[in-house]
Amino acid sequence: MTTTAAQSSVFRQFYALTKPRVIQLIVFCALIGMVLAVPGLPTLAQTGLAAVACLGIWLVAAARLPSTASWSRALTPR
Repeated sequence: MTTTAAQSSVFRQFYALTKPRVIQLIVFCALIGMVLAVPGLPTLAQTGLAAVACLGIWLVAAARLPSTASWSRALTPR
């Protein structure tokens, strides 16, 4: 296996471990909550703040899910 192929395989494994569809659902629900929390239409500043908040939620959730999965596996009785 070449170095590039091995790096690609590791990246794919890590990407799968972050559970991208779950992250999409988390961010979507957060965005809907942010939009519904503002009466009327959000302003441009509020939209930008929501975008930055969604990016932060995405990064934290993607970083947190792999560690949660490993803790769950370690704590599950066999």
